[in-house]
Amino acid sequence: KDIWWRPWCAGEITTASSAGIPVVLAMMADSDAPLELDFRELSLQVDSQLSQTQMDVLAPFGISHSDIQRAYQLLDNAPRVAFSVGTPTVVREGFDSLSRLAELNVRRRG
Repeated sequence: KDIWWRPWCAGEITTASSAGIPVVLAMMADSDAPLELDFRELSLQVDSQLSQTQMDVLAPFGISHSDIQRAYQLLDNAPRVAFSVGTPTVVREGFDSLSRLAELNVRRRG
């Protein structure tokens, strides 16, 4: 859950959003319960969670608090895949779902 407040993660999501690149969310849970996030609520926390020092990292790329807020709000409509690192079968199913949603061509092994 802390990834939202790492400047490089916020920057990547914001850059993808501003470029119109579709995002598919892999929702990694800490337990058996699926991870649920309210991205509208998350977007309201941007100003308080990302410090000026962190924003200074993103400034050369023209990324502001409001850019990140807008990108996080758009994530509310992004497709989500519940993802777990359990058994190899569960991992494969998660990757298959992500691949389909991202419209990737996936070669199946043997």
